[in-house]
Amino acid sequence: NDTPIAGRVVSLTDSSGGHVVNGNGNPVTSITTDATGQYIFPELPPDDYTIEQTNAPGYEDVSDADGNSNGKNFISVTIVNEDATERGFVDELIQGGGGG
Repeated sequence: NDTPIAGRVVSLTDSSGGHVVNGNGNPVTSITTDATGQYIFPELPPDDYTIEQTNAPGYEDVSDADGNSNGKNFISVTIVNEDATERGFVDELIQGGGGG
């Protein structure tokens, strides 16, 4: 049973690895997960994006939603005209790591 981790930094880059500007013209760089471990990047224009998660102290990567070889801290997602949901990361407490 996975326990959500609040306060984790989640960053977003566009298909060229650059900064993202949302549909309202506002820069979108990083956010933190809420109390339920969820995050949202609102008003994104259609594009290919990479979502990167920063581990909590004392945790290590286990898996992510896309499961590809770009690393367990990165998720590739394409936004067309709908929300992209279920883009989560799974981290595991390192034995003796203490957590944070």
